[in-house]
Amino acid sequence: MKAIEVKRAKRRLAAYAKMAYEAPVLLTSAGKPYVVMTRAAEADLEDLAVGSSPAFRAIMERSDARYRAEGGLSTEEVRSRLGAPRRAARRPVSVRKARKAVARRSRG
Repeated sequence: MKAIEVKRAKRRLAAYAKMAYEAPVLLTSAGKPYVVMTRAAEADLEDLAVGSSPAFRAIMERSDARYRAEGGLSTEEVRSRLGAPRRAARRPVSVRKARKAVARRSRG
């Protein structure tokens, strides 16, 4: 990542945009991060739109506060509320069988 002090940024915006296409460009003010320019893909634009939305941030903050106050739900509780079937209990695997399975995966 290239860091450039805003007061020393003399190039045209297009030049910094081309630099940011290759690697993020950090513009600083008084040595502190100010703006980051980076390459954008379609998914990034969606993330940016949602992440910078005040309404979305408010929803996330309320959700986080509720989680801290009340705790979360277990997988079984979620399944019960959704009417989803219980998962079958997994059989314990011996250490020997587990090691063999790992060895097979690493060879393939």
